[in-house]
Amino acid sequence: QRRARGVGRVHQIAQLGHWEADAASGEMIWSAEVAGLLAVPGRPSPTIEDYLAAVHADDAPNLRNAIDAAVASGRPFALDHRLREPAAADRFVHTRADVNQEGGRPTRLVGTIQDVTERVESQHKIRFLAFYDSLTNLPNRRLFTEILARLVERARRQRSLVAVLFMDLDNFKRVNDTYGHATGDKLLKVVGERLSQTVRRDDILARPLGEPENAVSRLGGDEFVVAFGGLAHAEDAARLAARMLEEIKAPMRIDKTELSVSASVGISLFPHDGDNEETLLANADAALYCAKDGGRNCVHFFDRSMNEAALQRQLLEGELRRSVARGEFVLHYQPQVDIATGRIRSAEALIRWRHADLGLVQPGDFLGAAEQTGLIHPIGEWVLGEVVRQIQEWRAKGLPRIHVAINISPQEFRRPDLAAAMAGILGDAGLGPDALELEITEATLMDNVSIATGVLARLKAHGFRIALDDFGVRASSLSTLKQWPIDVLKIDRAFIRNIATDTADAAIAGSIISLARNLRVEPVAEGVEKAMQRDALAALGCVRMQGFLFGRPEPAEAFEQRLAASARAAAPVVARMR
Repeated sequence: QRRARGVGRVHQIAQLGHWEADAASGEMIWSAEVAGLLAVPGRPSPTIEDYLAAVHADDAPNLRNAIDAAVASGRPFALDHRLREPAAADRFVHTRADVNQEGGRPTRLVGTIQDVTERVESQHKIRFLAFYDSLTNLPNRRLFTEILARLVERARRQRSLVAVLFMDLDNFKRVNDTYGHATGDKLLKVVGERLSQTVRRDDILARPLGEPENAVSRLGGDEFVVAFGGLAHAEDAARLAARMLEEIKAPMRIDKTELSVSASVGISLFPHDGDNEETLLANADAALYCAKDGGRNCVHFFDRSMNEAALQRQLLEGELRRSVARGEFVLHYQPQVDIATGRIRSAEALIRWRHADLGLVQPGDFLGAAEQTGLIHPIGEWVLGEVVRQIQEWRAKGLPRIHVAINISPQEFRRPDLAAAMAGILGDAGLGPDALELEITEATLMDNVSIATGVLARLKAHGFRIALDDFGVRASSLSTLKQWPIDVLKIDRAFIRNIATDTADAAIAGSIISLARNLRVEPVAEGVEKAMQRDALAALGCVRMQGFLFGRPEPAEAFEQRLAASARAAAPVVARMR
């Protein structure tokens, strides 16, 4: 009796119940542990039907089939399944049974039932970590690739289309930098929910060819990807992408902050753009890159010419990374002249890439890739250090004390420590902030006016001169412009090119010059290549100019000679030309 009580206690602790069932009649006997797990009232003569009645409705057919198969074959079975409410539908049990036989005929089932909820939950957690994104609960790349492979295989049999839509949020880094990563994570969760809802609402796109299938996944960061199977036309994918962009653009309330973001989408199609999941993903990614290059907030389908462009981009990025370590960059300096005195007032530092095979590469051919890869930060640091060193050298030689303009990229501009870091570098070199002029494009400032206003205020607090570059390309409001503490307004070359022959360009340039003077800001014309352009600008009241007419960008040694000659032979440029 003590042994029996001990065994019963072990079964109770292990939540293990045992039972027996007559193979012919289905009558059962079961222990108290079985009754407790099944949460059924005590019955004098329970049956297999009573047992099955306590099993979750979705799992009961599987258990019935397992029992019938065991009786028919004489082989044992084991099965995990859920229990029916109120026995607790979220609990899992493990039912197993052996078959007793007499004369080769099954006569009795002898089995056990055990609560295995913790084991099943652990397995689910392991699977979740392996196949799902922990932030959004969406499938990760590994599971998405498996789902996409199944969609492709089914589409191959059905001769239908599969669309892969690769989506990336535009300027998501700005959200993290401005509001913090916690807010950024919450925004990503909302985006995932909206994408899932959008795809479910657009299931109708797939229905003409059978059962709709789709998957929304987060690959990492702000990258999401959607696979849609059973499509009849490429236009269906375009409509879904447009719907996704509309949903993402709708304002999102994150805590007490209302955020608005946009996204770009690249699309690849099976079988046109690839016959396997890896190729389709890669080609959708290439199309996304083109969508971002095309101005963002747009959709772009893949075409095969992108493969060559993508390969060239990868090669360029690899070369660019190595060039940073090798020190292959060089600065050229272009003068900015005061035509009233003939003196060089300042210089703009312009970076060049001294490539072993390609020669001197212009910034327009590599700065975009530097922005995309994050290499713009070490490049920008090198530019600042080199300009500071050069200014020190020129001053040590007794050359005129000019300031040098450097371009601040959008990524650099968003650095919260930009002003303090630059002031520290100048201070260590014994230079004041007036040695530099920071050129920031109008587009960079207009991307987020509130952030731009704060950054400009910090730069001015450290004493830096600010030049608004490419003015006139973007439509700044006058109320915004007057809030910015800028010192220089650079007139975009687009309005200079035909200023001597086009009355509209002359009127625009004149308006910008008048606006600058009214705001007590100095106007500077860039891209001046002809004497007639210079004279037209001078007549409008602009005296500080930059362009090939006054000097092309040139290495530091050549610019140094130009600067010395300018100091010796200074005279009003317009008067001398007459």
